[in-house]
Amino acid sequence: MQTKALLAGPGLRRLAVIVPLLLAACDGAGPGTDGVASIAVVSAPTAALIGAPIPEPTIVELRSASGEPVAVAGIEVTASAFSGEIGGTTTARTNAEGRAVFSGLVVTGGNALVGLQFSCCDLPAATHTISLVQGSGLLSRASPTRITVRAGSVISPGPKVRLVDAQLQPVAGAEIAFSLSAGGTLAATSVETDANGEAEVPSIELTALPMQGRVFAALVGTTQSVWFEIIPTVSGDMELVDARQYSAAATGSSVQLPVVRVTDGGPVIGATVLYRVIAGDGTISSSSVPTGADGRTAPPTLDVARGATTIEIIAPGYTSTARMVNVIGATGAVRIVGGLDMWEVVGPTDFELEDFYEDAGLFVTASDAEGALSANYPMTIAEVGDAGRFYNWGGFEMPTGAEMSTGGYIRWLVPMSPGTYEMRVSGPMVETPLVFRATRP
Repeated sequence: MQTKALLAGPGLRRLAVIVPLLLAACDGAGPGTDGVASIAVVSAPTAALIGAPIPEPTIVELRSASGEPVAVAGIEVTASAFSGEIGGTTTARTNAEGRAVFSGLVVTGGNALVGLQFSCCDLPAATHTISLVQGSGLLSRASPTRITVRAGSVISPGPKVRLVDAQLQPVAGAEIAFSLSAGGTLAATSVETDANGEAEVPSIELTALPMQGRVFAALVGTTQSVWFEIIPTVSGDMELVDARQYSAAATGSSVQLPVVRVTDGGPVIGATVLYRVIAGDGTISSSSVPTGADGRTAPPTLDVARGATTIEIIAPGYTSTARMVNVIGATGAVRIVGGLDMWEVVGPTDFELEDFYEDAGLFVTASDAEGALSANYPMTIAEVGDAGRFYNWGGFEMPTGAEMSTGGYIRWLVPMSPGTYEMRVSGPMVETPLVFRATRP
């Protein structure tokens, strides 16, 4: 930072305060996020016509040591070339957001690539490379690079690009190909530039969950392209009311799915909640349900099919992940069997533990009249007397009456005192509970 440049401002008394602040802001060793440690390019063109002003602005910002933007205004940033040549307006001061915008750069070098660098206050320079275009048109962005919008919504209109010739006049009738890497669906993938040289995607329908992606726009028949970043956001929260991850019902019956409550500083009225079968053969009465006056849905029902049906539940724009529930359909009474060793198909349920054994690993499987059922058949564990402590496969302690599912690992910590201890496993539609008995001699 040049002191002479600072003295060009009005009021020496005011400058006596501002000068130390600006110099401190550009001190790369500044205190944490309060100081400026680097400069970063946040938006820049990918191509330019030789000798013509670049139609798209280049934006750089001040960053802290942790990489966060630092909002300091009035810092002078200089643009230069480390390969090729540039001209035009090569200095800019940061605005209230700590960003410097270069709108008048001109490429004058004859190299295939021009390397730009942006520097200030002895900080490490930020760099960006621009390809030189020899053709008759230059493609640039005509709308913001970053689009932040609620997940599950529709962007209309979408990103816009502009095509100009060497005299910066609009080029009409050129074909622009649009594509999206992830996160939604484009209403059109090919758009012609209009009389203003502009082409835009009519709309983009975002996915219900916030999946970040990029929209690419390419000038057909050339290597020119630009991109826009789509950043879907969520707000509020979605809660499943009185929901169990695994439940069971008779094949052919109809069961109510979980109630969903959507909040965003209070109940959200009219939010769309999506219920969708993603695995299994069950069918849902309604896949889209709005929330009512209390922010809750009147939930749909599931026609139960045999085996496991997995239902995905999403409130677009209010949750960053989907919730999953599973309903297992069984035909007739359910029989459960188990054993001592989780790697065996069937093992003993009545066993002795030597003094040096602290616990036993147990497994349980379920079947109905048609054969084996899903590994996630719901079951409950009940101890008989002082039977010890139980943990599920994730290592979480399970109190008496706790729910888990078959196919998981039950760790039973049997008391060390001599005696016989029992625990029982049951579940919906289970004909006879399974009893594990451990004797410590």
